[in-house]
Amino acid sequence: MSTDYPLLAVPGYELYQLAHVATFIADGLVRHRRAAVARDRPGRRRAARDVHAGRAALANATGDPSAAAGPLPRPLDADTYRAARGLLAGQMEREAMVVALSSLGRDSWAVVGFVPGLGPVGAELPNHDLAGALREHILTRPARELDGWSVTDRPLRLGQDRWGTADEAAAVADLDPRRAQHQAVARNLRGVASVVDGAITERFAGVDLDAASASPARTPQRAASSPTPGGEATRQPFRAASRALAVEADDDALELLNQQNEASGARAALGDVPGRSPRPAQPSSHRPVPGRGAIRP
Repeated sequence: MSTDYPLLAVPGYELYQLAHVATFIADGLVRHRRAAVARDRPGRRRAARDVHAGRAALANATGDPSAAAGPLPRPLDADTYRAARGLLAGQMEREAMVVALSSLGRDSWAVVGFVPGLGPVGAELPNHDLAGALREHILTRPARELDGWSVTDRPLRLGQDRWGTADEAAAVADLDPRRAQHQAVARNLRGVASVVDGAITERFAGVDLDAASASPARTPQRAASSPTPGGEATRQPFRAASRALAVEADDDALELLNQQNEASGARAALGDVPGRSPRPAQPSSHRPVPGRGAIRP
């Protein structure tokens, strides 16, 4: 990034790249929730690893090292979406707008909008510039690329058992060189570490990441701002699965719920011997990796 620009006051194509990286993070959080509901532990670790990589790319792209441990760009949960939309006081004439969440006691910003065929979308971001970039992203990108920003029933986050999942080189090895979003992540992970640079060189051989960033892929025309009939009833990813959970589906709570369900099933199979208590859940064996921090919401 050019040093001629202050933090986040960057050319339009750079903001375009930041929005791609933020969307990569949102997709990782959605996959993490899906894997948690499905009890897919390897899938959860891969998704958490990708969120780590995305946040490292965002920090590198903005020149702000604190972003690697700061608040995650994440899709809005339903309660925050309704509150943020209310703060607009009837100004929802376009598909996506930016609003400060200071009235809710937060230092963050929200993008609140609607995408035909996808439904309500929204994002919570740590600063106004990134929110503005993502607003344009939501207004111009195909709906299939914006699924990660669909409003969720509960906030998405990574639990504390995600210690040690950061592995940017492994995340790069799984990127698709044909996708603009993944090109943006790779471009902004360069310089993080030599092993990551090597993985990028190998995975994106023949791809000019700098040329790709300067010439964004064709964007479609903005759709009409009026929602399609029945639009409010469009699908919400994983809503049915989320409602089946008795507690918030973050890693720690979901793991405890799974253990309790398994213990209950075992007692039922044994006839639930009177006086026998279920075996308590064991503390997590995960420990922080030296030099690494946990991703916090």
